[in-house]
Amino acid sequence: VASSRAGAAEAAAQMAQEVDSDEESCGSMPELEPVLRVGLTVNGACADLLTQRHVPVAVAAAFDMPDPDTVCDQQGREMCEPEELTDIYEEEFGYPKWPEEMRDPDYFRKEFAKMRTDPRYNKNLGRSMDDPEFWNEAARAPWAKVLLRKEQHWTDRRNVWLQQYNTVVRNNRRREELGELLEDCPGEVKRLVAPMLKYKVVEALLFSVSDEARELGISFRELIAREETLQELRSARRRLDAGGEAEARRLQDNLDDMMQRATQAIAEEKKRDEHARGRVLIDMHGLKMALDFGQKCKKDGLIEWQRGNAEEALASWRQADETLHRFRAPARCINENNMIIELHGALLRNVAQAALRLGRWNEALDAADRAVELQQDDHKAWFRRACALEGLGDLEGARKCLAEVENAAVGRPDRDRIVRDCGQKRERLQALQERHAADQQRMLQRGLSSGVFSSGRGRLPSSAGAEAGVAPGRGRVEGAAPTGDRRKRPQPAQLAEKKDRKRLTLDGASDLLDDLEAAYTDPNFVRRVDKLIQDVRFDSRAFMSNLGAVAFDVQTPLLQKWGFEASAEGLAEMRAALRDFTRGAGADARMQTRAETVN
Repeated sequence: VASSRAGAAEAAAQMAQEVDSDEESCGSMPELEPVLRVGLTVNGACADLLTQRHVPVAVAAAFDMPDPDTVCDQQGREMCEPEELTDIYEEEFGYPKWPEEMRDPDYFRKEFAKMRTDPRYNKNLGRSMDDPEFWNEAARAPWAKVLLRKEQHWTDRRNVWLQQYNTVVRNNRRREELGELLEDCPGEVKRLVAPMLKYKVVEALLFSVSDEARELGISFRELIAREETLQELRSARRRLDAGGEAEARRLQDNLDDMMQRATQAIAEEKKRDEHARGRVLIDMHGLKMALDFGQKCKKDGLIEWQRGNAEEALASWRQADETLHRFRAPARCINENNMIIELHGALLRNVAQAALRLGRWNEALDAADRAVELQQDDHKAWFRRACALEGLGDLEGARKCLAEVENAAVGRPDRDRIVRDCGQKRERLQALQERHAADQQRMLQRGLSSGVFSSGRGRLPSSAGAEAGVAPGRGRVEGAAPTGDRRKRPQPAQLAEKKDRKRLTLDGASDLLDDLEAAYTDPNFVRRVDKLIQDVRFDSRAFMSNLGAVAFDVQTPLLQKWGFEASAEGLAEMRAALRDFTRGAGADARMQTRAETVN
Protein backbone atom coordinates (compact mmCIF):
# COMPACT_ATOMS: atom_id res chain seq x y z
CA VAL A 1 0.00 0.00 0.00
CA ALA A 2 2.81 2.42 0.86
CA SER A 3 3.78 4.20 -2.36
CA SER A 4 7.24 5.16 -3.48
CA ARG A 5 8.40 8.68 -2.71
CA ALA A 6 7.86 9.74 -6.30
CA GLY A 7 4.34 8.38 -6.25
CA ALA A 8 3.71 10.06 -2.90
CA ALA A 9 4.89 13.42 -4.27
CA GLU A 10 2.68 13.03 -7.33
CA ALA A 11 -0.33 12.16 -5.19
CA ALA A 12 0.43 15.12 -2.93
CA ALA A 13 0.47 17.48 -5.90
CA GLN A 14 -2.82 16.05 -7.16
CA MET A 15 -4.36 16.42 -3.70
CA ALA A 16 -3.12 20.02 -3.48
CA GLN A 17 -5.11 20.76 -6.63
CA GLU A 18 -8.22 19.23 -5.03
CA VAL A 19 -7.70 21.37 -1.96
CA ASP A 20 -7.45 24.48 -4.08
CA SER A 21 -10.74 23.71 -5.81
CA ASP A 22 -12.40 23.15 -2.44
CA GLU A 23 -11.11 26.47 -1.12
CA GLU A 24 -12.47 28.25 -4.18
CA SER A 25 -15.90 26.71 -3.71
CA CYS A 26 -15.99 27.63 -0.01
CA GLY A 27 -14.14 30.93 -0.08
CA SER A 28 -17.24 33.15 -0.15
CA MET A 29 -18.79 31.61 2.95
CA PRO A 30 -18.90 33.78 6.07
CA GLU A 31 -16.49 32.70 8.84
CA LEU A 32 -15.61 29.53 6.93
CA GLU A 33 -12.15 28.14 7.54
CA PRO A 34 -10.99 25.92 4.65
CA VAL A 35 -10.02 22.46 5.82
CA LEU A 36 -7.64 20.24 3.90
CA ARG A 37 -9.41 17.17 2.65
CA VAL A 38 -8.38 13.61 3.34
CA GLY A 39 -7.89 11.74 0.08
CA LEU A 40 -10.09 8.70 -0.38
CA THR A 41 -7.41 6.75 -2.25
CA VAL A 42 -5.12 4.57 -0.22
CA ASN A 43 -2.52 4.69 -2.98
CA GLY A 44 -0.26 7.56 -1.93
CA ALA A 45 -1.23 7.17 1.70
CA CYS A 46 2.03 8.83 2.70
CA ALA A 47 1.07 11.99 0.86
CA ASP A 48 -2.45 11.93 2.24
CA LEU A 49 -1.16 11.76 5.77
CA LEU A 50 1.53 14.38 5.29
CA THR A 51 -0.75 16.92 3.60
CA GLN A 52 -3.25 16.81 6.48
CA ARG A 53 -2.86 19.30 9.27
CA HIS A 54 -4.70 17.18 11.79
CA VAL A 55 -2.49 14.04 11.98
CA PRO A 56 0.04 12.92 14.58
CA VAL A 57 3.62 13.95 14.04
CA ALA A 58 4.53 10.25 14.25
CA VAL A 59 3.18 9.79 10.73
CA ALA A 60 5.85 11.99 9.18
CA ALA A 61 8.59 10.18 11.04
CA ALA A 62 7.28 6.81 9.84
CA PHE A 63 8.18 7.68 6.24
CA ASP A 64 11.35 9.65 6.95
CA MET A 65 9.79 12.64 5.20
CA PRO A 66 10.40 16.36 5.83
CA ASP A 67 8.77 18.06 8.77
CA PRO A 68 5.06 18.71 8.13
CA ASP A 69 5.72 22.45 8.53
CA THR A 70 7.24 22.41 5.04
CA VAL A 71 3.86 21.66 3.46
CA CYS A 72 2.14 24.53 5.29
CA ASP A 73 1.84 28.00 3.86
CA GLN A 74 4.02 30.74 5.31
CA GLN A 75 1.12 32.70 6.83
CA GLY A 76 -0.21 29.74 8.74
CA ARG A 77 3.12 28.31 9.81
CA GLU A 78 2.53 29.13 13.45
CA MET A 79 -0.74 27.15 13.34
CA CYS A 80 0.75 24.01 11.83
CA GLU A 81 2.17 22.24 14.87
CA PRO A 82 0.69 18.76 14.16
CA GLU A 83 0.09 17.63 17.73
CA GLU A 84 -1.49 20.92 18.82
CA LEU A 85 -3.63 21.17 15.69
CA THR A 86 -4.74 17.57 16.14
CA ASP A 87 -6.23 18.52 19.49
CA ILE A 88 -7.88 21.61 17.95
CA TYR A 89 -9.53 19.60 15.19
CA GLU A 90 -10.66 16.82 17.49
CA GLU A 91 -11.79 18.85 20.49
CA GLU A 92 -13.07 22.04 18.90
CA PHE A 93 -14.40 20.75 15.58
CA GLY A 94 -15.40 17.24 16.67
CA TYR A 95 -13.21 15.28 14.25
CA PRO A 96 -12.72 11.58 15.06
CA LYS A 97 -9.74 11.11 17.33
CA TRP A 98 -6.61 9.24 16.50
CA PRO A 99 -6.27 6.25 18.82
CA GLU A 100 -3.53 6.61 21.37
CA GLU A 101 -1.44 3.80 19.87
CA MET A 102 -1.30 5.67 16.55
CA ARG A 103 0.26 8.68 18.27
CA ASP A 104 3.31 6.56 19.07
CA PRO A 105 6.20 7.54 16.71
CA ASP A 106 6.94 3.86 16.09
CA TYR A 107 3.38 2.83 15.20
CA PHE A 108 3.33 3.80 11.53
CA ARG A 109 6.94 2.78 10.99
CA LYS A 110 6.12 -0.75 12.15
CA GLU A 111 2.71 -0.73 10.47
CA PHE A 112 3.98 0.06 7.00
CA ALA A 113 7.04 -2.13 7.40
CA LYS A 114 4.70 -5.09 7.93
CA MET A 115 2.49 -4.00 5.06
CA ARG A 116 5.48 -3.93 2.70
CA THR A 117 6.81 -7.35 3.67
CA ASP A 118 4.14 -9.58 5.25
CA PRO A 119 1.46 -11.00 2.90
CA ARG A 120 -0.43 -12.38 5.90
CA TYR A 121 -0.81 -8.86 7.23
CA ASN A 122 -1.27 -7.11 3.88
CA LYS A 123 -3.35 -9.20 1.48
CA ASN A 124 -2.80 -6.61 -1.27
CA LEU A 125 0.81 -7.67 -1.83
CA GLY A 126 0.94 -8.98 -5.39
CA ARG A 127 -2.64 -7.86 -6.11
CA SER A 128 -3.35 -5.49 -8.96
CA MET A 129 -4.58 -2.01 -8.10
CA ASP A 130 -7.21 -2.47 -10.81
CA ASP A 131 -8.86 -5.13 -8.66
CA PRO A 132 -11.76 -3.55 -6.69
CA GLU A 133 -10.91 -5.78 -3.75
CA PHE A 134 -7.53 -4.02 -3.54
CA TRP A 135 -9.17 -0.81 -2.36
CA ASN A 136 -11.66 -2.62 -0.14
CA GLU A 137 -8.82 -4.39 1.62
CA ALA A 138 -6.77 -1.21 1.93
CA ALA A 139 -9.70 0.63 3.52
CA ARG A 140 -9.91 -2.01 6.26
CA ALA A 141 -6.67 -0.89 7.89
CA PRO A 142 -7.34 0.75 11.26
CA TRP A 143 -5.54 3.96 10.31
CA ALA A 144 -7.37 4.07 6.96
CA LYS A 145 -10.70 3.90 8.78
CA VAL A 146 -9.70 6.88 10.88
CA LEU A 147 -8.83 8.80 7.72
CA LEU A 148 -12.12 7.93 6.06
CA ARG A 149 -14.08 8.98 9.12
CA LYS A 150 -12.25 12.27 9.21
CA GLU A 151 -13.10 12.72 5.54
CA GLN A 152 -16.76 11.96 6.23
CA HIS A 153 -16.81 14.37 9.15
CA TRP A 154 -15.30 17.06 6.92
CA THR A 155 -18.00 16.39 4.31
CA ASP A 156 -20.76 16.58 6.89
CA ARG A 157 -19.42 19.86 8.25
CA ARG A 158 -19.11 21.30 4.75
CA ASN A 159 -22.70 20.34 3.97
CA VAL A 160 -23.86 22.11 7.12
CA TRP A 161 -21.84 25.17 6.19
CA LEU A 162 -23.36 25.19 2.70
CA GLN A 163 -26.87 24.93 4.11
CA GLN A 164 -26.22 27.77 6.53
CA TYR A 165 -24.66 29.90 3.80
CA ASN A 166 -27.58 29.29 1.45
CA THR A 167 -30.00 30.21 4.23
CA VAL A 168 -28.15 33.48 4.83
CA VAL A 169 -28.15 34.32 1.12
CA ARG A 170 -31.83 33.42 0.76
CA ASN A 171 -32.86 35.49 3.78
CA ASN A 172 -30.84 38.49 2.60
CA ARG A 173 -32.53 38.29 -0.77
CA ARG A 174 -35.93 38.05 0.88
CA ARG A 175 -35.18 41.05 3.09
CA GLU A 176 -34.44 43.12 0.01
CA GLU A 177 -37.68 41.99 -1.58
CA LEU A 178 -39.58 42.71 1.64
CA GLY A 179 -38.16 46.24 1.77
CA GLU A 180 -39.35 46.87 -1.78
CA LEU A 181 -42.81 45.50 -0.97
CA LEU A 182 -43.12 47.69 2.13
CA GLU A 183 -42.20 50.77 0.09
CA ASP A 184 -45.41 50.23 -1.87
CA CYS A 185 -47.57 49.96 1.28
CA PRO A 186 -49.68 52.77 2.84
CA GLY A 187 -48.01 55.09 5.34
CA GLU A 188 -50.06 53.67 8.22
CA VAL A 189 -48.56 50.23 7.62
CA LYS A 190 -45.04 51.65 7.37
CA ARG A 191 -45.40 53.54 10.64
CA LEU A 192 -46.76 50.41 12.31
CA VAL A 193 -44.06 48.06 11.03
CA ALA A 194 -40.92 50.23 10.94
CA PRO A 195 -40.10 50.18 14.70
CA MET A 196 -40.48 46.37 14.80
CA LEU A 197 -38.38 45.38 11.80
CA LYS A 198 -35.32 44.89 13.98
CA TYR A 199 -36.97 41.83 15.56
CA LYS A 200 -36.63 38.46 13.81
CA VAL A 201 -40.10 37.37 14.85
CA VAL A 202 -41.69 40.33 13.02
CA GLU A 203 -39.53 39.59 10.02
CA ALA A 204 -40.80 36.00 10.02
CA LEU A 205 -44.39 37.27 10.23
CA LEU A 206 -43.91 39.52 7.19
CA PHE A 207 -42.24 36.67 5.30
CA SER A 208 -45.32 34.53 5.95
CA VAL A 209 -47.57 37.34 4.68
CA SER A 210 -45.47 37.56 1.52
CA ASP A 211 -45.65 33.77 0.99
CA GLU A 212 -49.41 33.74 1.54
CA ALA A 213 -49.90 36.60 -0.93
CA ARG A 214 -47.90 34.68 -3.51
CA GLU A 215 -49.96 31.52 -2.94
CA LEU A 216 -53.29 33.42 -3.15
CA GLY A 217 -52.21 35.33 -6.25
CA ILE A 218 -52.80 38.77 -4.73
CA SER A 219 -50.48 41.66 -4.00
CA PHE A 220 -48.57 42.02 -0.75
CA ARG A 221 -50.05 45.52 -0.35
CA GLU A 222 -53.59 44.16 -0.49
CA LEU A 223 -53.02 41.31 1.94
CA ILE A 224 -51.17 43.33 4.58
CA ALA A 225 -53.88 45.99 4.49
CA ARG A 226 -56.54 43.47 5.50
CA GLU A 227 -57.96 43.94 8.95
CA GLU A 228 -56.94 40.51 10.30
CA THR A 229 -53.33 41.09 9.23
CA LEU A 230 -53.27 44.55 10.75
CA GLN A 231 -54.69 43.14 13.98
CA GLU A 232 -51.79 40.69 14.22
CA LEU A 233 -49.25 43.44 13.58
CA ARG A 234 -50.88 45.78 16.12
CA SER A 235 -50.92 43.01 18.73
CA ALA A 236 -47.24 42.32 18.11
CA ARG A 237 -46.48 46.07 18.32
CA ARG A 238 -48.22 46.41 21.69
CA ARG A 239 -46.46 43.40 23.17
CA LEU A 240 -43.04 44.46 21.89
CA ASP A 241 -43.48 48.04 23.04
CA ALA A 242 -44.42 46.81 26.50
CA GLY A 243 -41.90 43.99 26.85
CA GLY A 244 -39.03 45.08 24.62
CA GLU A 245 -36.18 42.66 23.97
CA ALA A 246 -37.39 40.18 26.59
CA GLU A 247 -40.80 39.88 24.93
CA ALA A 248 -39.15 39.57 21.52
CA ARG A 249 -37.03 36.68 22.78
CA ARG A 250 -40.06 34.98 24.26
CA LEU A 251 -42.03 35.33 21.03
CA GLN A 252 -39.04 34.07 19.06
CA ASP A 253 -38.69 31.06 21.35
CA ASN A 254 -42.36 30.23 20.88
CA LEU A 255 -41.99 30.55 17.12
CA ASP A 256 -38.87 28.37 17.10
CA ASP A 257 -40.68 25.74 19.16
CA MET A 258 -43.60 25.73 16.72
CA MET A 259 -41.22 25.46 13.76
CA GLN A 260 -39.38 22.58 15.40
CA ARG A 261 -42.61 20.69 16.01
CA ALA A 262 -43.71 21.33 12.43
CA THR A 263 -40.36 20.13 11.10
CA GLN A 264 -40.56 16.96 13.18
CA ALA A 265 -44.10 16.32 11.97
CA ILE A 266 -43.02 16.75 8.35
CA ALA A 267 -40.06 14.41 8.87
CA GLU A 268 -42.27 11.77 10.48
CA GLU A 269 -44.81 12.06 7.69
CA LYS A 270 -42.05 11.72 5.11
CA LYS A 271 -40.75 8.64 6.90
CA ARG A 272 -44.25 7.12 6.92
CA ASP A 273 -44.65 7.86 3.22
CA GLU A 274 -41.31 6.23 2.42
CA HIS A 275 -42.28 3.17 4.45
CA ALA A 276 -45.66 2.96 2.71
CA ARG A 277 -44.08 3.46 -0.71
CA GLY A 278 -41.55 0.74 -0.05
CA ARG A 279 -38.31 0.26 -1.91
CA VAL A 280 -37.33 2.44 -4.85
CA LEU A 281 -36.95 0.83 -8.26
CA ILE A 282 -33.34 0.71 -9.45
CA ASP A 283 -31.74 -0.34 -12.75
CA MET A 284 -29.39 -3.29 -13.11
CA HIS A 285 -26.24 -1.19 -12.97
CA GLY A 286 -27.35 0.51 -9.78
CA LEU A 287 -28.44 -2.84 -8.35
CA LYS A 288 -24.99 -4.30 -8.99
CA MET A 289 -23.33 -1.37 -7.25
CA ALA A 290 -25.68 -1.68 -4.26
CA LEU A 291 -25.08 -5.44 -3.97
CA ASP A 292 -21.31 -5.03 -4.29
CA PHE A 293 -21.34 -2.35 -1.60
CA GLY A 294 -23.48 -4.53 0.65
CA GLN A 295 -21.13 -7.48 0.24
CA LYS A 296 -18.14 -5.26 0.92
CA CYS A 297 -19.67 -3.91 4.15
CA LYS A 298 -20.74 -7.39 5.19
CA LYS A 299 -17.18 -8.68 4.80
CA ASP A 300 -15.78 -5.64 6.62
CA GLY A 301 -18.10 -6.35 9.52
CA LEU A 302 -17.20 -10.03 9.63
CA ILE A 303 -13.49 -9.22 9.76
CA GLU A 304 -14.02 -6.80 12.64
CA TRP A 305 -16.29 -9.32 14.38
CA GLN A 306 -13.56 -11.95 14.19
CA ARG A 307 -11.16 -9.44 15.69
CA GLY A 308 -13.55 -9.03 18.61
CA ASN A 309 -14.51 -5.46 17.67
CA ALA A 310 -18.30 -5.57 17.81
CA GLU A 311 -18.65 -1.77 17.62
CA GLU A 312 -16.80 -1.56 14.30
CA ALA A 313 -18.67 -4.57 12.94
CA LEU A 314 -22.00 -2.99 13.84
CA ALA A 315 -20.99 0.25 12.11
CA SER A 316 -20.16 -1.60 8.88
CA TRP A 317 -23.39 -3.59 8.87
CA ARG A 318 -25.44 -0.49 9.62
CA GLN A 319 -23.89 1.23 6.62
CA ALA A 320 -24.92 -1.62 4.34
CA ASP A 321 -28.43 -1.69 5.82
CA GLU A 322 -28.89 2.03 5.15
CA THR A 323 -28.06 1.40 1.49
CA LEU A 324 -29.88 -1.85 0.75
CA HIS A 325 -33.18 -1.08 2.48
CA ARG A 326 -33.99 1.59 -0.13
CA PHE A 327 -33.77 -0.33 -3.40
CA ARG A 328 -35.41 -3.13 -5.34
CA ALA A 329 -35.22 -4.54 -8.84
CA PRO A 330 -38.18 -4.59 -11.28
CA ALA A 331 -40.91 -7.04 -10.30
CA ARG A 332 -40.06 -9.34 -13.21
CA CYS A 333 -36.48 -9.76 -11.92
CA ILE A 334 -37.30 -12.38 -9.31
CA ASN A 335 -33.76 -13.67 -8.87
CA GLU A 336 -32.33 -10.18 -8.41
CA ASN A 337 -34.94 -9.27 -5.81
CA ASN A 338 -34.24 -12.51 -3.99
CA MET A 339 -30.55 -11.60 -3.94
CA ILE A 340 -31.36 -8.26 -2.32
CA ILE A 341 -33.65 -9.88 0.25
CA GLU A 342 -31.13 -12.59 1.08
CA LEU A 343 -28.22 -10.16 1.51
CA HIS A 344 -30.28 -7.59 3.40
CA GLY A 345 -31.68 -10.28 5.68
CA ALA A 346 -28.20 -11.54 6.50
CA LEU A 347 -27.04 -8.00 7.28
CA LEU A 348 -30.05 -7.35 9.53
CA ARG A 349 -29.37 -10.57 11.43
CA ASN A 350 -25.77 -9.47 11.87
CA VAL A 351 -26.88 -6.04 13.09
CA ALA A 352 -29.13 -7.74 15.62
CA GLN A 353 -26.33 -10.05 16.76
CA ALA A 354 -23.85 -7.18 17.23
CA ALA A 355 -26.45 -5.07 19.03
CA LEU A 356 -27.15 -7.99 21.36
CA ARG A 357 -23.44 -8.29 22.10
CA LEU A 358 -23.34 -4.58 22.99
CA GLY A 359 -26.53 -4.73 25.07
CA ARG A 360 -28.53 -2.48 22.69
CA TRP A 361 -31.76 -4.36 22.99
CA ASN A 362 -34.02 -1.92 21.14
CA GLU A 363 -31.75 -1.77 18.12
CA ALA A 364 -31.47 -5.55 18.10
CA LEU A 365 -35.26 -5.88 18.27
CA ASP A 366 -35.74 -3.41 15.40
CA ALA A 367 -33.23 -5.24 13.18
CA ALA A 368 -34.76 -8.63 13.97
CA ASP A 369 -38.28 -7.33 13.27
CA ARG A 370 -37.23 -6.03 9.86
CA ALA A 371 -35.46 -9.30 9.08
CA VAL A 372 -38.67 -11.17 9.92
CA GLU A 373 -40.62 -8.84 7.62
CA LEU A 374 -38.30 -9.83 4.77
CA GLN A 375 -38.54 -13.57 5.46
CA GLN A 376 -41.21 -14.91 7.78
CA ASP A 377 -39.47 -18.28 8.08
CA ASP A 378 -36.08 -16.84 9.09
CA HIS A 379 -35.42 -18.88 12.21
CA LYS A 380 -32.24 -16.93 13.06
CA ALA A 381 -34.11 -13.63 13.00
CA TRP A 382 -36.83 -15.07 15.26
CA PHE A 383 -34.23 -16.40 17.68
CA ARG A 384 -32.44 -13.05 17.88
CA ARG A 385 -35.76 -11.35 18.38
CA ALA A 386 -36.31 -13.67 21.34
CA CYS A 387 -32.90 -12.69 22.75
CA ALA A 388 -33.72 -9.00 22.36
CA LEU A 389 -37.06 -9.41 24.13
CA GLU A 390 -35.29 -11.31 26.89
CA GLY A 391 -32.93 -8.38 27.33
CA LEU A 392 -35.91 -6.02 27.51
CA GLY A 393 -37.57 -8.17 30.16
CA ASP A 394 -40.42 -9.47 27.96
CA LEU A 395 -40.02 -13.15 28.76
CA GLU A 396 -43.46 -14.13 27.49
CA GLY A 397 -42.75 -12.48 24.13
CA ALA A 398 -39.44 -14.33 23.97
CA ARG A 399 -41.26 -17.65 24.46
CA LYS A 400 -43.59 -16.85 21.57
CA CYS A 401 -40.60 -16.15 19.36
CA LEU A 402 -39.09 -19.53 20.28
CA ALA A 403 -42.31 -21.18 19.11
CA GLU A 404 -41.91 -19.38 15.77
CA VAL A 405 -38.32 -20.63 15.58
CA GLU A 406 -39.48 -24.23 15.97
CA ASN A 407 -42.18 -23.72 13.33
CA ALA A 408 -39.65 -22.28 10.89
CA ALA A 409 -37.29 -25.21 11.53
CA VAL A 410 -39.75 -27.79 10.23
CA GLY A 411 -38.22 -29.62 7.27
CA ARG A 412 -34.72 -28.32 7.84
CA PRO A 413 -31.87 -30.83 8.13
CA ASP A 414 -30.64 -29.12 11.31
CA ARG A 415 -34.06 -29.09 12.98
CA ASP A 416 -32.91 -31.21 15.92
CA ARG A 417 -30.16 -28.77 16.79
CA ILE A 418 -32.54 -25.80 16.51
CA VAL A 419 -35.13 -27.47 18.73
CA ARG A 420 -32.42 -28.31 21.27
CA ASP A 421 -31.26 -24.68 21.30
CA CYS A 422 -34.84 -23.53 21.81
CA GLY A 423 -35.23 -25.92 24.72
CA GLN A 424 -32.11 -24.57 26.39
CA LYS A 425 -33.34 -21.02 25.87
CA ARG A 426 -36.72 -21.92 27.42
CA GLU A 427 -34.97 -23.34 30.46
CA ARG A 428 -33.01 -20.13 30.78
CA LEU A 429 -36.18 -18.04 30.49
CA GLN A 430 -37.88 -20.17 33.13
CA ALA A 431 -34.94 -19.75 35.48
CA LEU A 432 -34.95 -16.01 34.88
CA GLN A 433 -38.66 -15.80 35.57
CA GLU A 434 -38.34 -17.71 38.81
CA ARG A 435 -35.41 -15.59 39.94
CA HIS A 436 -37.27 -12.39 39.01
CA ALA A 437 -40.31 -13.57 40.89
CA ALA A 438 -38.21 -14.30 43.98
CA ASP A 439 -36.45 -10.93 43.68
CA GLN A 440 -39.78 -9.20 43.20
CA GLN A 441 -41.27 -10.83 46.28
CA ARG A 442 -38.21 -10.03 48.36
CA MET A 443 -38.13 -6.42 47.19
CA LEU A 444 -41.84 -6.03 47.78
CA GLN A 445 -41.54 -7.33 51.32
CA ARG A 446 -38.61 -5.04 52.07
CA GLY A 447 -40.34 -2.10 50.44
CA LEU A 448 -43.59 -2.59 52.26
CA SER A 449 -41.77 -2.78 55.56
CA SER A 450 -39.62 0.32 55.03
CA GLY A 451 -40.80 2.24 51.98
CA VAL A 452 -44.59 2.33 52.05
CA PHE A 453 -44.79 4.17 55.39
CA SER A 454 -41.61 6.18 54.88
CA SER A 455 -42.01 9.79 55.81
CA GLY A 456 -38.50 10.67 54.73
CA ARG A 457 -39.18 10.96 51.02
CA GLY A 458 -39.50 14.72 50.92
CA ARG A 459 -42.84 16.33 50.24
CA LEU A 460 -45.11 13.84 48.57
CA PRO A 461 -47.26 15.38 45.84
CA SER A 462 -50.98 15.31 46.47
CA SER A 463 -51.56 14.49 42.80
CA ALA A 464 -49.53 11.31 42.88
CA GLY A 465 -52.27 9.32 41.19
CA ALA A 466 -50.47 9.19 37.86
CA GLU A 467 -48.32 6.27 36.90
CA ALA A 468 -44.87 6.47 38.44
CA GLY A 469 -42.60 7.77 35.71
CA VAL A 470 -39.40 5.92 36.53
CA ALA A 471 -36.81 5.86 33.81
CA PRO A 472 -35.33 2.37 33.43
CA GLY A 473 -32.22 2.08 35.50
CA ARG A 474 -32.43 5.60 36.92
CA GLY A 475 -34.47 4.91 40.03
CA ARG A 476 -36.35 8.18 40.39
CA VAL A 477 -40.01 8.98 40.12
CA GLU A 478 -40.85 11.98 37.96
CA GLY A 479 -42.58 14.63 40.00
CA ALA A 480 -41.41 13.23 43.34
CA ALA A 481 -39.48 15.64 45.48
CA PRO A 482 -35.76 15.08 46.08
CA THR A 483 -34.68 13.34 49.21
CA GLY A 484 -32.23 15.99 50.34
CA ASP A 485 -34.55 17.44 53.02
CA ARG A 486 -35.46 14.15 54.63
CA ARG A 487 -33.97 15.21 57.99
CA LYS A 488 -36.45 18.06 58.12
CA ARG A 489 -39.36 15.62 58.08
CA PRO A 490 -40.72 14.31 61.41
CA GLN A 491 -40.09 10.65 62.06
CA PRO A 492 -42.59 8.27 63.75
CA ALA A 493 -40.26 7.87 66.74
CA GLN A 494 -40.23 11.62 67.24
CA LEU A 495 -43.99 11.93 66.84
CA ALA A 496 -44.57 9.14 69.35
CA GLU A 497 -43.40 11.45 72.14
CA LYS A 498 -45.72 14.31 71.18
CA LYS A 499 -48.78 14.55 73.40
CA ASP A 500 -50.96 16.48 70.95
CA ARG A 501 -50.70 14.01 68.07
CA LYS A 502 -53.65 11.93 66.88
CA ARG A 503 -54.06 8.51 68.45
CA LEU A 504 -56.10 5.39 67.75
CA THR A 505 -57.84 2.83 69.88
CA LEU A 506 -56.85 -0.81 69.65
CA ASP A 507 -59.95 -1.61 67.56
CA GLY A 508 -59.33 1.45 65.40
CA ALA A 509 -55.74 0.39 64.73
CA SER A 510 -56.98 -3.09 63.78
CA ASP A 511 -59.53 -1.63 61.38
CA LEU A 512 -56.86 0.65 59.88
CA LEU A 513 -54.64 -2.36 59.22
CA ASP A 514 -57.59 -4.06 57.51
CA ASP A 515 -58.01 -1.03 55.24
CA LEU A 516 -54.30 -0.95 54.45
CA GLU A 517 -54.25 -4.64 53.61
CA ALA A 518 -57.20 -4.20 51.24
CA ALA A 519 -55.46 -1.26 49.56
CA TYR A 520 -52.14 -3.07 49.16
CA THR A 521 -53.75 -6.19 47.67
CA ASP A 522 -55.84 -4.20 45.17
CA PRO A 523 -54.99 -5.44 41.64
CA ASN A 524 -54.34 -1.92 40.36
CA PHE A 525 -51.80 -1.24 43.12
CA VAL A 526 -50.14 -4.61 42.56
CA ARG A 527 -49.77 -3.86 38.84
CA ARG A 528 -48.20 -0.50 39.60
CA VAL A 529 -45.73 -2.08 42.02
CA ASP A 530 -44.86 -4.70 39.40
CA LYS A 531 -44.29 -1.96 36.84
CA LEU A 532 -42.07 -0.08 39.26
CA ILE A 533 -39.94 -3.20 39.77
CA GLN A 534 -39.52 -3.56 36.03
CA ASP A 535 -38.77 0.15 35.57
CA VAL A 536 -35.94 0.18 38.11
CA ARG A 537 -34.51 -3.03 36.66
CA PHE A 538 -34.72 -4.89 40.00
CA ASP A 539 -32.59 -2.30 41.77
CA SER A 540 -33.71 -2.68 45.39
CA ARG A 541 -32.46 0.76 46.46
CA ALA A 542 -34.21 2.51 43.61
CA PHE A 543 -37.34 0.45 44.28
CA MET A 544 -37.57 1.41 47.94
CA SER A 545 -36.77 5.06 47.25
CA ASN A 546 -39.73 5.26 44.85
CA LEU A 547 -42.22 2.92 46.47
CA GLY A 548 -43.34 5.57 48.96
CA ALA A 549 -44.53 7.86 46.17
CA VAL A 550 -46.37 5.01 44.41
CA ALA A 551 -48.04 3.83 47.62
CA PHE A 552 -49.07 7.34 48.62
CA ASP A 553 -51.93 7.19 46.08
CA VAL A 554 -53.69 4.39 47.96
CA GLN A 555 -52.71 5.81 51.35
CA THR A 556 -54.20 9.26 50.70
CA PRO A 557 -57.90 8.28 51.01
CA LEU A 558 -57.11 6.25 54.13
CA LEU A 559 -55.30 9.19 55.72
CA GLN A 560 -58.30 11.40 55.08
CA LYS A 561 -60.72 8.73 56.29
CA TRP A 562 -58.94 8.32 59.64
CA GLY A 563 -58.45 12.05 60.21
CA PHE A 564 -54.78 12.38 59.33
CA GLU A 565 -53.35 15.06 57.07
CA ALA A 566 -52.82 13.90 53.47
CA SER A 567 -49.11 14.63 53.48
CA ALA A 568 -45.79 13.18 54.55
CA GLU A 569 -46.40 14.52 58.05
CA GLY A 570 -49.80 12.83 58.20
CA LEU A 571 -48.28 9.57 57.00
CA ALA A 572 -45.67 9.71 59.77
CA GLU A 573 -48.42 10.48 62.29
CA MET A 574 -50.48 7.48 61.14
CA ARG A 575 -47.43 5.26 61.44
CA ALA A 576 -46.78 6.59 64.95
CA ALA A 577 -50.39 5.78 65.90
CA LEU A 578 -49.89 2.18 64.77
CA ARG A 579 -46.58 1.93 66.63
CA ASP A 580 -48.47 2.50 69.89
CA PHE A 581 -49.73 -1.09 69.59
CA THR A 582 -46.80 -2.75 67.75
CA ARG A 583 -43.71 -1.36 69.55
CA GLY A 584 -42.58 -0.71 73.08
CA ALA A 585 -43.90 -1.92 76.43
CA GLY A 586 -47.56 -1.64 75.43
CA ALA A 587 -47.21 -3.72 72.27
CA ASP A 588 -49.97 -6.19 71.52
CA ALA A 589 -48.76 -9.56 70.19
CA ARG A 590 -51.80 -9.97 67.90
CA MET A 591 -51.33 -6.50 66.47
CA GLN A 592 -47.62 -7.12 65.91
CA THR A 593 -48.39 -10.24 63.88
CA ARG A 594 -51.14 -8.39 62.02
CA ALA A 595 -48.84 -5.46 61.17
CA GLU A 596 -46.13 -7.81 59.87
CA THR A 597 -48.70 -9.56 57.67
CA VAL A 598 -49.89 -6.26 56.20
CA ASN A 599 -46.35 -4.98 55.63
